[in-house]
Amino acid sequence: MPAIAVALVTVAAVIVASAVPAGAQCDPGGLCATLLPLPPLGRVPITIAPGTQSCGGPALTPPPAAPFAGELDAAGGAELADLGRGCLYFGSGVNTFIPGGRLPDGAKLVLNVAGLNGLSAVIGPSAGSGPYDCTLPADTTRHCINGSTGTDGAGACATDADCGGVGSAPGSCARDARCFFGPPLPISVPSFPPASTCVVNAFQDGACGELNLLTRAVSFKTGVSSRAYSTANVESPCPRCIGNVCQGGENDGGACTPIGSARTSIDCPPLDAAFVGALSVTIDSGTTGTRSLNAADGLFCAGQTSPGAFGRPDARAIVTRGSPLDLLGLLTSEAAMTVASPFCIPATGAPLIDLVGGLPGPGAFSVSTRVDLADLLRLGLPL
Repeated sequence: MPAIAVALVTVAAVIVASAVPAGAQCDPGGLCATLLPLPPLGRVPITIAPGTQSCGGPALTPPPAAPFAGELDAAGGAELADLGRGCLYFGSGVNTFIPGGRLPDGAKLVLNVAGLNGLSAVIGPSAGSGPYDCTLPADTTRHCINGSTGTDGAGACATDADCGGVGSAPGSCARDARCFFGPPLPISVPSFPPASTCVVNAFQDGACGELNLLTRAVSFKTGVSSRAYSTANVESPCPRCIGNVCQGGENDGGACTPIGSARTSIDCPPLDAAFVGALSVTIDSGTTGTRSLNAADGLFCAGQTSPGAFGRPDARAIVTRGSPLDLLGLLTSEAAMTVASPFCIPATGAPLIDLVGGLPGPGAFSVSTRVDLADLLRLGLPL
């Protein structure tokens, strides 16, 4: 989902001495939908690297394993719990059932270099080589993602009601995804009885950002639709790609390419009929630095009714810590970086999901990446 901003510092290091067109700007109101009319000057491929081996249990008990990329603090600043690197956390203090999820490693994403806006490098969405690594916004057309035949027998829709009537799951009528943030994300919930969810992260808005070439300060934004499917398979919440063949799901037996250690794949989506709802996530403050979301009363986000965060009702601050580009990496064709941010998640409109997940409420993510400089080096841009 949001790791795409990792390339910003890399781009700055490569283009700072180059003459590039000025005038391209990020469109805060449109979240990149109308960004970058100029032809791209180059591409920046990145790969999601493994983070922690455990994001921790529900309510961060047991705690996550190192490395860390943030923490939850109580009133007065006392640390309550660490936040694992490469993890996605969400929900208020009542979310005591759902643990943090490890972001799938191995995913590749591509950003375009547009030019300079003053002292800032401007980065925007790219078509990449296709849906595996592109970062374009979703199409304006809509179809049912719960298997419904919609209004034309082929799934076309205008509202959720077109996808199964008044009781259809919120988000059933979705904009057609062109690009995905990595492969499906498996989440196992150690409840009684055990439950599992497969989350498909589709870009709703393209990715845009700016990097100040003087201070190396990074800002980026994107919007993602996190589509949840209840799969009732704790051992393998998402269909896996084994031997280049999908094991279960909508494309059971079909050809696939596995991604990362989880061996999930965009080619192997969960069953449409298992769709239960979608989270609309807007990230507008991703950074390689430190950010915090604070609330003296524990109510971090608009509409939040239960205090706290990530199953800890006593949380009063969510702190995330990124890490800047590894300068030693500039001596080779690859460099490392971590991007992180707290953010807010609105209600889904599905009462059970909102109740159990503590929504609306806060979220936090961090992601480690490897940035491939080869494409830019081939452009002849000096380091």
